[in-house]
Amino acid sequence: MKCIPEILFIIVEFPIATLIGWAVVCWYTCAGLFSFLFWLLFTPIAFIGSVILYMFVQSRRESPETRLLGDYSSWIIIKDDNLASFKGQRLPMREAYEWYIRGQIDFSKPLLEVFLHRYDLFRFIFTQGHIHEIVWGVLGKAVG
Repeated sequence: MKCIPEILFIIVEFPIATLIGWAVVCWYTCAGLFSFLFWLLFTPIAFIGSVILYMFVQSRRESPETRLLGDYSSWIIIKDDNLASFKGQRLPMREAYEWYIRGQIDFSKPLLEVFLHRYDLFRFIFTQGHIHEIVWGVLGKAVG
């Protein structure tokens, strides 16, 4: 099942060829116009939704521990009150680098040391930020 995200990336990389190929398959396998339109639209939406759900759930299964263990809780300094719920927690990596650049978090250790201990400090999970990037950043640009 690890090939599913790769299939999504191929489809996203070649959206026009994928849509034309899918339209041809639907045209020759469907009985009428309504059946053709239904399968032409429903299947890609269901496929992309399934892949995103798979990535979301699988990333959390592979990284279930959210607490910072041992001395690592003192490594991350949360400056923004809106992020107080993340105190003592392993941060999602995508959000952590954005929060660091914005000045919402800081580290008590040098960045090189933080990088070397990244698996103890951060969770490498699929987040809502990734979904936003796929829908608006990748698919939006492919359609537009």
